[in-house]
Amino acid sequence: MKKNVIIIGFILIFLLIGLSGCTEKQTSNEKTSSEQTEKQVTPPIEESITTILSKTETIDSMYYEIDASIEMSEFGIQHALIKIWQKTPYLKEQIISDYNGISNSILVINCPDGTYIYDNDKETYIMTMEDVSFFSASLQYFDSALIKTYLGNESLNTYDTEIIDGKQATIIEYSPMQDNNFVRIKMWIWNDKGVPLKALIDMTMEDMTMAMDFTFTNYSFTEISDSTFRVS
Repeated sequence: MKKNVIIIGFILIFLLIGLSGCTEKQTSNEKTSSEQTEKQVTPPIEESITTILSKTETIDSMYYEIDASIEMSEFGIQHALIKIWQKTPYLKEQIISDYNGISNSILVINCPDGTYIYDNDKETYIMTMEDVSFFSASLQYFDSALIKTYLGNESLNTYDTEIIDGKQATIIEYSPMQDNNFVRIKMWIWNDKGVPLKALIDMTMEDMTMAMDFTFTNYSFTEISDSTFRVS
């Protein structure tokens, strides 16, 4: 009888240990499940468009390329590849355009004292007061400080987002005042850097309409040598 009591006692101990282990494991599983659920339901931190655009203020040096096309009601479609080296206060552009099968290449450097264009015949840069191209003039619309000014109070609004080449972009639309011309801009701003990934510009002037399509690629934020902007 005593032997039976001892055996029953051991069985009860093993059962209690087993139940304790199951309970502990279940509690641990419930805790892990709870943590996973908490992680899943925690919404991502949303940034205002003003915060996103302000990220360009920390970029000291930048290179990128733009695949561009301009459709003009009077002249048809012109395509271009624009390469840009930007380092405050300098901006260098190489514009390789194609219009009606005719290719043209322009090299421009904007310095604090003026705009210089490369003269192929003289093999040197010369200062110019003329607008180089529609593409070059359109770059003003992509300046983050000006965009914030154009948006005004709209910068507090919530905007749609889209993934472009694996990068999250915030979509903005605005209409800046340009003399008597109507301008409508839609732009996809890269959330991580505050720079554009894509832009559509529609412009209506007195004598023609213009539709511009820009795709921004090959961004690099490494230091650019000052010699890149040398004009002499």
